[in-house]
Amino acid sequence: MTDFTIWAIILLAALGTFTLRASFILLLGKKRMPHWFEQALKFVPVAVLTALILPSFLMKNGQIAISVGNERFVAGIVAVIAAVATKNMLWTIAAGMTALWILQAIMG
Repeated sequence: MTDFTIWAIILLAALGTFTLRASFILLLGKKRMPHWFEQALKFVPVAVLTALILPSFLMKNGQIAISVGNERFVAGIVAVIAAVATKNMLWTIAAGMTALWILQAIMG
């Protein structure tokens, strides 16, 4: 691929992304959404983050591994316990990452 082709792809992708996002703002920006819809939108970030992260916790070497042999799964459980106990994001991340690093050091 030439430099021109790469830059053209990048610019077209940027234009497409901008157009898609701007369309919602321009078309729906002044309209009031129903209350139930606004309430449902509050769950979108959590749902997307869960969909992105959960497979890495449940899979090991391309197989579902829900066991203590999966260090990411165990570290995830530690993070959930820390989240419930502390209700603090930084402590949750610290507990989960510390557990992951220790388990990776032990399990190799």
